[in-house]
Amino acid sequence: MVRRITFLSIVTTFILTFVLTTLSVVVVSASEADEKTLLIYELQTGSPSSASSEFISVVNASTKPQRLNGLCVHYSAATSESWVQRACFTDEDEYTQLWIVAGGVAYLTSDEFIAENIGFLRDAALSGAMAASSGAVKLTQHTQDLDVVGWGASNYFETASSSVPSNAQLLRRIVNQTTLQDTDDNSFDFVLMPQGIAASSGVFEVEIPRDVCANIEGLQTEVPESFEVIEGSCLQDICTNIVGFQESTEGYEVNGEGLCVEVELEGSTIEITELLPNVSGADGGKEFIELHNPNDFVVNLEGYSLVLGSKSYVLSSVVLSPGDYIALYDSDSGLVLPNTTGEEVVLFAQNGDEVSRSSTYTNAPDDYSWIMISGQWQFSNQPTPGGTNKVSLSTSSSVGGEEAENVLADCPDGKFRNPLTNRCKNIESASNSLVPCDTDEYRNPATNRCNKLSSSTSSLKPCAANQERNPETNRCRAISSSDNLEPCEEGKERNPETNRCRTVATLASVDVDGSGPALTATIVDVPTPNTGVNWAVISLAIIGSIAYIMYEWREELNKTMLKIRSAGVFNK
Repeated sequence: MVRRITFLSIVTTFILTFVLTTLSVVVVSASEADEKTLLIYELQTGSPSSASSEFISVVNASTKPQRLNGLCVHYSAATSESWVQRACFTDEDEYTQLWIVAGGVAYLTSDEFIAENIGFLRDAALSGAMAASSGAVKLTQHTQDLDVVGWGASNYFETASSSVPSNAQLLRRIVNQTTLQDTDDNSFDFVLMPQGIAASSGVFEVEIPRDVCANIEGLQTEVPESFEVIEGSCLQDICTNIVGFQESTEGYEVNGEGLCVEVELEGSTIEITELLPNVSGADGGKEFIELHNPNDFVVNLEGYSLVLGSKSYVLSSVVLSPGDYIALYDSDSGLVLPNTTGEEVVLFAQNGDEVSRSSTYTNAPDDYSWIMISGQWQFSNQPTPGGTNKVSLSTSSSVGGEEAENVLADCPDGKFRNPLTNRCKNIESASNSLVPCDTDEYRNPATNRCNKLSSSTSSLKPCAANQERNPETNRCRAISSSDNLEPCEEGKERNPETNRCRTVATLASVDVDGSGPALTATIVDVPTPNTGVNWAVISLAIIGSIAYIMYEWREELNKTMLKIRSAGVFNK
């Protein structure tokens, strides 16, 4: 019997001691089954020098980075039945998001706290004031309640309110090793600690790639080289060697090196090739005079003039590429062609020299154009404004008011008839010799013309006082500010728009549930208060075990004491 009681006593002692010493661990483990992400970690209601020196810290208790957008802090006074919003985290824009690393802390502070802690970088501003004697703070995100902490005689708390901190203390959530204690009991989860900042901020920014050129296929995170943003669209600068933006090559010729060379205004040979004087129905806006560039180089027609009788029309900014045609309608030129008694149309260059002249016609048929083909003027029932002339489809045509058979003369020696246009063209010889270009010229491989070498030392307008010249593009750009900011930590970079240090992160992939980006982040360990060994609990367990053993062995102990007395031990 004595052995059985002794064995039970020893076993009971060890079980009681184990249960009492591990009670807090069991409570925390039970709360881990329902893991929370964002919790209130610290709370300070004032300091010895200022009652408004306040801050609230929020900790990411999960194992993944969490997005902070929509996270808000609310305050309720002791006698109040409502909540007042005091601070919120909001993304800067749709392309810049706020996140917090796993285990990281975010700080919301008052202006008075910043004044007392010079150089401290807060994550959000905390407005208003919290009562030191009692009150409550609630953490929400997108209208969902996440956590509540009440102190003193507050109307809001979890199970029981926590102790009231003095002006030199703050409330801090208990951390067992790396596990945040959250038993939904404020009095059990929070302890009073001396004031002080325990950890650096774990908040970082994530930049979402933005398409800066929506009008270009694919994702463009930067404006491509030789492109500029014009009225919200990315347009290519055709002539990158010309100062300013050129959307087209009008007025320029692209040489063999891809550079734009301005086309000089010169009296080049331009042909009047087609007139449409009589259109069935109303003629207005349908009559045209056609010009053709027979040269192997670009011609700028700015300053050329068309003369019809007493009227004239001066062309402006019209560039004809080699072999091109252009139709000038009466609605633009104001030149109305007579139907019965034709007049010559004459083209003059800028210097007044005659360049081309049409022949006269009489009694123009409806919808017949007066064309020049193979060196001869004739009517054709196939008008081709802006294109190569075509002979009439009829077997005869009216030339000068007389019926004539549509017969083409043989081409002279050294020429052949183009089967598409019926025009006589020179038979090119491979032995044609070219005159060498001057020393300040080069030969354009596309046109075989000698072009002036463009100077790389052309004078540029000086940049403004707050600008510098880009050595790659020769364009003026704003000089970035060199504010005296402390360098960011390793692994972070400075946001040029906000001057905040941000973690370098990319949205390379998305979680399976689509809730957020799969980011790689360093876990910031939250400092743990030094709770030490729970000697009070262990002592209580030992005293209880000794009392239980004495109770179970009371008969044996009584007999032992009687034997000792009978032996006269105490008498001695």
